[in-house]
Amino acid sequence: MSAVMFRQVRAEWTKLRSVRRWTLTLLAAVVVTVLVSMLGASGGQVSHIGGPDDQPPMGPEGKRVRDAFQFVHQEMRGDGSVTAHLASLTSKVDGVKPTEAEPWAKAGIMVKGSTKPGASFVALLATHGHGTRLQHDFLHDKSVRSGSWLRLTRSGSTFTAYISDDGTNWTKAGSVKARSMPETAQVGVYAASPLHTEMERRFGSTSISDVPAHAVGVFDHVTVGAGSGAGVGAGSGAGVGAGSGAWTKTKVGEGPVLPPGEGPPSQVQDGSSITDGTITVTGSGEIGPLPRGMDLVQRSMQGVLVGLLVMVAVGALYMTSEFRHGLVRTTFTTAPRRGGMLAAKSLVLGATVFVLSAVGLVIAFPLAQSRMRASGFKPPGFPKWSLTDPAVLRAIVGSALLVALVAVLALAFGAIFRHSAAAIAVVLAIVLVPQILASALPLGASRLLLSVTPAAGFAVQQTGKSYSFAPEPCMPDDGCYPLAPWTSLLVPGLYLAVALLLAWWALRRRDA
Repeated sequence: MSAVMFRQVRAEWTKLRSVRRWTLTLLAAVVVTVLVSMLGASGGQVSHIGGPDDQPPMGPEGKRVRDAFQFVHQEMRGDGSVTAHLASLTSKVDGVKPTEAEPWAKAGIMVKGSTKPGASFVALLATHGHGTRLQHDFLHDKSVRSGSWLRLTRSGSTFTAYISDDGTNWTKAGSVKARSMPETAQVGVYAASPLHTEMERRFGSTSISDVPAHAVGVFDHVTVGAGSGAGVGAGSGAGVGAGSGAWTKTKVGEGPVLPPGEGPPSQVQDGSSITDGTITVTGSGEIGPLPRGMDLVQRSMQGVLVGLLVMVAVGALYMTSEFRHGLVRTTFTTAPRRGGMLAAKSLVLGATVFVLSAVGLVIAFPLAQSRMRASGFKPPGFPKWSLTDPAVLRAIVGSALLVALVAVLALAFGAIFRHSAAAIAVVLAIVLVPQILASALPLGASRLLLSVTPAAGFAVQQTGKSYSFAPEPCMPDDGCYPLAPWTSLLVPGLYLAVALLLAWWALRRRDA
């Protein structure tokens, strides 16, 4: 930083801290952030969470997961392979037209550590609407080339998938490492289908209905062989030491259950049958991560929006007061480089707002979390978050950065309009109004709005992870944003860059 720029920054810092009402307003924003965050955390209560037996199973990576499907399997000891021809895959959705189907209805071959829900697994599967996938350990998914013949081979903890169109010529589709697969595992064929979700969203209202759905997979030439190569013949029997040779039918876990009175009762019975070497499996349920659920971190930071509104007012006044009181003439006389003045003001305001916002959130977050745990949002039903968790630190730092960006945006509009009310109105229109409209507009329009306006930056508070292979409605009403956390800050950053360029142009073109 040059000596001239340093003097400008020091002068702007002196201006900001010497105006008592600005100092008090900035401190008030911190207090408001803390209070509103605590009030927001007190808005709900859980009366019953249940014990460990009531909780979803724990996956091999330490996260709660969904693990429910129909499984026809036998034991495989050590290395080996499982091969099957998927003759057909159909989706049956209760109570709807036959032409409708559940896109994520699936059937395929699987190697699973045990039939206990949550056990490590590797699966090569076909879906009704999303092609062929290679999945393992609930949180990992890869799209692979399609084919009706499927094979998984095991070599230690490494599993390799092969695809064939004729059962003779095989193509490697990929390899994965299972996290905790025991030496003796269960191998076979399976079918599963999540609930079929119908969503209708109109202006101001959303209707979501879930309907029982089932996948029906028909397999033949199902074999379990010794060794880990792809050359095991499609028609060979179980190899010595590889499989037990006897098939067992198991319903793993519990499929999705609708609350009483919601949706039609199930019209299709899950189960499996074996006839003349053909295995038919009908299954419902899902294998994958749990839905996002309530984001406790985001809920503990509800005061950010209110604190941001106060910071916007300070940002606009920090610039417009110079014009209103004629002080800008003195500023331009002592420092003729008008762009330097704009940069110094932006740096001082942005740094001050960032620090104060971060301090407010560091105070607010543990207080809000404590109130939420007192209301029942605590383990084992809900995760316990602390300030040292990386996701929490990212949410705090990102939120403080977002508030700083928006405050400087108000400053830039103050330089353009030279009127505090106009600057504040414009900033609120592009930051606050999209937040309000997103809960009323159709889902596509609301997601677009939260992708192209500075309101997109609030996604930095999200800690719930979305998985493309385990779809769930991403509703703005529930605080779900379409962009990734850090990526979302690029949107308000781009708005700020354009506004600062316009402000610099306006300062150079117009008299003080």
